[in-house]
Amino acid sequence: MIAGLYEILNAGTALVALVDTRISPDVRNRNDAAMPAVAFEISSREYTEHATGSSAPTFGTASINCYALSRVGAEAVADAVIDAINGKSSYPTTDCIIEGRVNDRSATEFFERGGDSELAYVSTVNITLTGLS
Repeated sequence: MIAGLYEILNAGTALVALVDTRISPDVRNRNDAAMPAVAFEISSREYTEHATGSSAPTFGTASINCYALSRVGAEAVADAVIDAINGKSSYPTTDCIIEGRVNDRSATEFFERGGDSELAYVSTVNITLTGLS
């Protein structure tokens, strides 16, 4: 699901306009101080199977962290992430993702990057993805 979610986020034109190529799975490179940026992780993945043995949908949850040097900037990136998830008319064939749904959104006051004194704001979007096994 990582490749599929990465593809969905990179297809979001408003998101790419804000963060350029700074979309990465798991964590950002510690030396990459450029903002705004997005880092995401698949926090769980559940496989199901029909009694007949045929494949059934796979469900995964993901957290998408939106970083910026201001609260307004972080919220703008989060808005663009939500638009990328909700605005898909068709999902990528990568990982066979067939649907994405935004569950909730939260924000933190700041995130200090590695010992830097410069603050970064974070808005987190939690989603559920449905795919085919």
